[in-house]
Amino acid sequence: MPQRFNSSTALITVIVTIAFLAVGGWNYYNVSFLNSYLIKSENTARAVMYEKTLKKYEHLPLPKVTSIKMQVELYPDKQQVATHAWVTITNKNKAAILQILLDGDELTNYSLKTNGTLVPFTTPLLYPRGFFNWFRPKTDTAEFRLYKFIKPLMPGDSLTLEINSEIVHKGFTNGMYAAALINNGTFFNGGLPGLGYDEDDELSSPYERKKAGLPEKRKRKRSKMIPRA
Repeated sequence: MPQRFNSSTALITVIVTIAFLAVGGWNYYNVSFLNSYLIKSENTARAVMYEKTLKKYEHLPLPKVTSIKMQVELYPDKQQVATHAWVTITNKNKAAILQILLDGDELTNYSLKTNGTLVPFTTPLLYPRGFFNWFRPKTDTAEFRLYKFIKPLMPGDSLTLEINSEIVHKGFTNGMYAAALINNGTFFNGGLPGLGYDEDDELSSPYERKKAGLPEKRKRKRSKMIPRA
């Protein structure tokens, strides 16, 4: 005989349902709200937007990094890193440098100062929020910033940039997360933004590139503030 749906089974069903919704809500809060979960097609679309929007900055003259002084504070228990750095750059080009494109990938936030004054910047690329990120803002600021110097960096001139950055891991994601910052071993990846347009962020699949109307990909390495592990 089939088991009757009595008050005991009803109570168990309610408890299991509540537990299921609670676990699902907690997972959604961490994966999609705190960490902006993206499906594969959304990552592909962002790579296309990146190249079509920022490719024009690929040939901006870049300065050379001639000196770096850093103070780094590691907090493995909080999964946080705070970096305070002084980076000296020199213009070894024949043209003046009016602006530089910086990539804050892997950084939660950062700022640039010269002589104690913040360097103004614009955000040339905005992504639409992910399909599952319902409670986040409609647009998602990309990691790229276009900094414009108040005074052009002329050929042969040097400038010291004061950079403050932080890496803050919140909740958990749908994949590998904060693996470089744990209590029994930390791998420090620099804490500084990358310098210039990065071809590594472009689509690599010839099929996907053709489908998106992008030209055949060629490889060229870019400069970095400092090498990342």
